[in-house]
Amino acid sequence: MTTATWLAFSIATLAATGSPGPNAMLVVRNTVRHGLYAALFTVSGNLCSRFVMASGVMLGLSALLNASPWLVIGLRLAGALYLIWLGIRAMRGQGPQAAVTHVTPHVRQPCLRIFLEAATVSLVNPNTLGFFAAAVPQLVDLHTPILPQLATLIAIDTTVVLTVMSTYAFVTHAVHRRITSHSRLMMIRRGGGAALVIVGLTMLPLR
Repeated sequence: MTTATWLAFSIATLAATGSPGPNAMLVVRNTVRHGLYAALFTVSGNLCSRFVMASGVMLGLSALLNASPWLVIGLRLAGALYLIWLGIRAMRGQGPQAAVTHVTPHVRQPCLRIFLEAATVSLVNPNTLGFFAAAVPQLVDLHTPILPQLATLIAIDTTVVLTVMSTYAFVTHAVHRRITSHSRLMMIRRGGGAALVIVGLTMLPLR
């Protein structure tokens, strides 16, 4: 495996991760609602799911999905509906902060709950699985040990995703701290919910 090949994978990962999608929108939403600590567990859940998907592709998961198109449709539908549900909850103000009538410090949520939510969003996102399914077969050399290649792939993917998502979180946190009006805070939170709904709608398997 050449350095140029891994560099190309790094650039492709950066491009795919940098464009706003379900995972990025969830990082933004959780940072606004719960603070930077929530972004940490959101990104951790995302990375855990990406590890599972990359490993699955190497073990032949992409071949199974190619042979069963209905699995892909089901995955897309589940992911779309889950994101729409999360977005509607955010827009309706449901959750621990719904009854807050003035600006208060972030209410901490269970770390495991945030982690599992992020992991679920990532797992049901067919775009991430499609990215690995397209990239991994071109990267892996079947004539050399698989585990070192998987370790390298995961290390590159983790570094890029962590950098991009941390940027989303810190920028969101910086902007959020400058806004003290409760009405504007609620507008931002509902805007984040609307973004999740829009992303979910674009994922619906309508064709």
